[in-house]
Amino acid sequence: MSPTSQKPKLFNPKSLKAAREEIKQLTLQPDRLPNAELIAQIEAANFQGICYHCGSRNIVPSKLDKKGRKRQKCQDCQRYFTGELTKQIYDRLRNVQQVVEIQQAENPHQELMNTLAAANFKDICYYCGSREFSLIKRKSSPIPRGKCHVCKRSFTEGKAQDIYERLQQLEPCPRCGGSNCIKFGHSADTGRQIYKCKDCHRNFVEGVNDPNQRNNRHYRIPLSDDVWLATSLGLRVDGHQSNTKLIFTNIKQDWLKEAVKKYIRYIATTKQYSTILSEIGIFNWLSKFLADQYPKVGFETLNRSVILDSMAEMNQRGYSTHRKIKILSTINKFFECGATNNWFSVQPYLILKEDYPKDVRHQPRFIPEEVIQQLNQNLDALPAPVMRMVLVIQECGLRVGELLQLRFDCLKQDAQSGWFLQFMRWKLLREDTIPISAELAAVIMEQQKFIRDQLGDEFEYLFAARTKGRNFLWSTEFFPAPKVMAMGTFIKYIKQLAEKFEIKDANGKLWNFQSHQFRHTVGTRMINNGVPQHIVQRYLGHLCPKMTSVYAHIYDQTLKKEIEQFHAKVVNIAGEVIQSNNPELDEDLDLQWLKRKILGEVLPNGYCGLPVTQTCSKGNACLTCGDFRTTQEFLEQHQEHRERILRVIDKAQANNWQRQLQVNSDILQNLDKIIKTLEEDK
Repeated sequence: MSPTSQKPKLFNPKSLKAAREEIKQLTLQPDRLPNAELIAQIEAANFQGICYHCGSRNIVPSKLDKKGRKRQKCQDCQRYFTGELTKQIYDRLRNVQQVVEIQQAENPHQELMNTLAAANFKDICYYCGSREFSLIKRKSSPIPRGKCHVCKRSFTEGKAQDIYERLQQLEPCPRCGGSNCIKFGHSADTGRQIYKCKDCHRNFVEGVNDPNQRNNRHYRIPLSDDVWLATSLGLRVDGHQSNTKLIFTNIKQDWLKEAVKKYIRYIATTKQYSTILSEIGIFNWLSKFLADQYPKVGFETLNRSVILDSMAEMNQRGYSTHRKIKILSTINKFFECGATNNWFSVQPYLILKEDYPKDVRHQPRFIPEEVIQQLNQNLDALPAPVMRMVLVIQECGLRVGELLQLRFDCLKQDAQSGWFLQFMRWKLLREDTIPISAELAAVIMEQQKFIRDQLGDEFEYLFAARTKGRNFLWSTEFFPAPKVMAMGTFIKYIKQLAEKFEIKDANGKLWNFQSHQFRHTVGTRMINNGVPQHIVQRYLGHLCPKMTSVYAHIYDQTLKKEIEQFHAKVVNIAGEVIQSNNPELDEDLDLQWLKRKILGEVLPNGYCGLPVTQTCSKGNACLTCGDFRTTQEFLEQHQEHRERILRVIDKAQANNWQRQLQVNSDILQNLDKIIKTLEEDK
């Protein structure tokens, strides 16, 4: 080692990358020999009478330097040098040349390992193989650290052998050849080890240099018993799902963990990955409950009281009805499956039908119109690809997985120039096609052009993820990455937009956007616009009408408008205002809407209050019927009816038709009362 004060300025790079660039530039200098030749020239001159800058021997004496050492001047390169430092410069040239040889070797990873072994793992930088470094003492530890003069990295003295053993397990970077790589997770597609090169800051996958491994998607890394790769079970993991493993470490009881693994492996042949993740979460909850309240219980001692206490635990934690049903049904299926396959034996009838709470039908979680308007007004603040995603899901009501995995060629056109969206219903595992507007088709074509310009022809999806390290709303720029966007990333864009522009509902509360709300909004809007339920079922891709019936909800504003008209002033044939005997029923908007639209008979000038199941005894003489009801909206029809009645009465008097005169006189009298009462409120 040599002191840092004697280190020449020529070999003082700031980093390994700078060192490589400096070495490259030095070899290109016209008055300088390549490092290997310069080293040979200095050796041939026996370190005497030679310029260690260019290898020339045409030198002349010069003045002393500041330390009193004799200096010489090269007549060829016109540089000054100190002859006493020739040996030290030679050593540094050898160190740098060694680093260059490692970098230029066919397998630099192995070359660095050989260099470390040749140095007996002592007095050497385990990053670049240089022996040119200074020791730095530390107060926190008696073990000193070294500061490499070539790569400028700090390293711990005495750890070279540990690094050597680690290098045996790592792969060199296929891009820069560097060996300074660390493990960086596993590939979601193949399960291979991912490495991160700390020199060029790029990632690469294990076996990328092996042609036998490069395209082998069935290659699997060995996993522990408590961590399974989802693809190793044949499960399909969507590109927008970040979690790719099944983890059993949270199940503390060995007897339960072993049985759960058998159960998961069994249902993996028929269930989807998201369902299996949900059920593992339930078994994690069951394990924690048993560990807290029944630490010594097993399959043999599991009884009805344990189940009852677990139900009480759910109530104390305030679980929703849906979650309670999910937990009980999963545990019950687990017990039945284990008993059927002879994995374990439990007491019969641990969970009864009466244990399941009655499921509460919830109203659809649609987005109010005022929130939709605020969202659309601020869509320009989103990056263009994300804005297009919002427009697609807002019109089509896709599930978020269907949106994120739309194929590039999803846009279709028929012979009548109508546009359609073709996509995969991943929940049902079937392809579907729905009609879309020409405006949305233009938006999709813009996105197709963006993908081709940015990612080329190989990327097969309509929407892409963003590159890492980009803030969401600080910029509208979007740098795509050739992979599917994660589910959380998409909704996070919208949530941050709502926070930035304070998108609130009618009550002034900040709206909490969720991706599935757009689907509920489309379904509810179609129902309110009079689209038949079976058409909505087909459009949304539901298997049964029961799923679509969730969206058969009337907007509160629509109900209020209908009922206000109905309740404005209801009068009978005598012109008397009808008061409700049960006002609480009048406040039930859904009930009143159903009554008016379904139960009551609609007449040209009002409604019949007689249920449709009963028979009318008045024929067409509704204006003489006590069940007749009318409101102000039919005032104009009543006035026209009165004029027709007057003409009929005149003709009956002229022809002496007593029966027609009597009937129409009664109708005229009732009409006059009705019109008078309705005009008073006009």
